[in-house]
Amino acid sequence: MFSFCENYGGKLPLLARWRPLRTLPARRGREALPGVYELADEEKCLIYIGQSTRDAPNRIRQHLESSKCMKEHIRFWRYTYSRIPKAEEASEIEKYRYKHGDLPRFNRIKPTRRDGQSRYLERTTEQ
Repeated sequence: MFSFCENYGGKLPLLARWRPLRTLPARRGREALPGVYELADEEKCLIYIGQSTRDAPNRIRQHLESSKCMKEHIRFWRYTYSRIPKAEEASEIEKYRYKHGDLPRFNRIKPTRRDGQSRYLERTTEQ
């Protein structure tokens, strides 16, 4: 039987344990923290890497509300605080892609790497 976890899945080393989806905390308003999160299926195989500059649990809720397909597959989540979530998300996706040769199952777009050299190239090549 095909197992996504065995063939493609991965467990990235975010320093957080997998939590059942039902444990998503309530919206936190001003106390919310930015960060990088990972979503997993019932086998705890990574299927999505994302980031939120405001409130990661709320962003996960938005995924569940807007995508029936993701809602059917996501069973676990984990999160780590980040002051620079976009850059760390790009880094985690790149690590996953390097290790597995492709993006996680529900990631569709590879984030743009935002380092000094890429910004310089963007500015100097634009006409």
